[in-house]
Amino acid sequence: MGAAEYPTCPQHGCDLRWEDCPSCDEGYVDHSCGEDTCCCADPVPNVVCRSCDGAGGYLVCDAVSGGHVAKVQQRMEARVEAK
Repeated sequence: MGAAEYPTCPQHGCDLRWEDCPSCDEGYVDHSCGEDTCCCADPVPNVVCRSCDGAGGYLVCDAVSGGHVAKVQQRMEARVEAK
């Protein structure tokens, strides 16, 4: 499988790179089944991460020292294209 192609930075025109979100696991952070006391045998994470909006990571531009995160919509599009 080849490397995923990501869009270019709208501000600088350079390639963006994918960086996994350190706050979640593939876009989810917790399990919520709607019960006060969860008794699920195998609680699957289903609460979307607020840091990456469920994308599981970010598209980052390295044109700026330390990089900057691209727009949310571009992160979501890249996630779909990468699968």
